[in-house]
Amino acid sequence: MRKLGGLRKRWLINTVGVVFALGTVCVFAITAIFATYYYSNMESDMRNRAENTAVFFQEYIDLDYNAYYQSCISYAENFEDKDTIELQFIDRDGNIVATSYGQWSGASPDIADIYEAIATRGTPPPYVGKNPATGERIMAVSSPMIYNNGEII
Repeated sequence: MRKLGGLRKRWLINTVGVVFALGTVCVFAITAIFATYYYSNMESDMRNRAENTAVFFQEYIDLDYNAYYQSCISYAENFEDKDTIELQFIDRDGNIVATSYGQWSGASPDIADIYEAIATRGTPPPYVGKNPATGERIMAVSSPMIYNNGEII
């Protein structure tokens, strides 16, 4: 059996090992804290935007269905943050009516929060995961738009 070396060498290896382990734990902890903070702020912002948009259309747009859909298209085209967030207006069947990315955005993600928003008439918890069609990571918040007669559009 071979010795590691002297007392000084063993002390140095043990000390460096402990410091390295503590440093690694601290880096992972700080990364987790920042990720949680970032995701919770993004979730809150997206939820507020979705709910405010739905309330805006419910309270201020009192038009027939065709004019209602045209106002959705106009709103999506003029959406101020379209370079960072995609805004989609999706009908009850899951088809995109209007999107801030234009006609090349593809199909809407087939995720449960869209159908849960329609079923519960409220804003469900956000979906954080992968788009089943593309595999890209997304965070999605859905909020139902209710027409003036109480019908979900």
